[in-house]
Amino acid sequence: MTTHSYSTSPRAIVASLNESVNQNNTQPAVSVNINSSRTITLIDGFKPMGIDLAARKYQICYQDSMGRMINKEVSKSELRQFLINAEDKYLIGIEACSGASYWSRFAQAYGHTVKVMSGRMTRALSWHRNKDDFTDAYSLYQILNECWFRV
Repeated sequence: MTTHSYSTSPRAIVASLNESVNQNNTQPAVSVNINSSRTITLIDGFKPMGIDLAARKYQICYQDSMGRMINKEVSKSELRQFLINAEDKYLIGIEACSGASYWSRFAQAYGHTVKVMSGRMTRALSWHRNKDDFTDAYSLYQILNECWFRV
């Protein structure tokens, strides 16, 4: 079981997870907890995804079919196309802000499930009080992946 301390940055965690996945996996992943294995956790049939909204660029964090962590910056049009053309349905965690209700309705129109969460939740998982887009998206992903509560 892989454990990460709070002294390790999220960027280092994602890089180490992807490195070990590239070495160990040649087959697509079937099912996953990021801290104990490299498979993808399905929560009620949905794959978890964290989206940090900003003015022009958005940060998304999820696992691909091979189990690699994807944490990348996308534009509004790229996010729309991603949600429309996604092969899998996602359980999306979005930090509450002025655009969260729009993106929530947009994603739900294409079959995804969205949970809008308080910014306090991402602050609790931020390392070194470093609250940037990368860390927020990763924190939202972790909240869904590990601390999921059924409503």
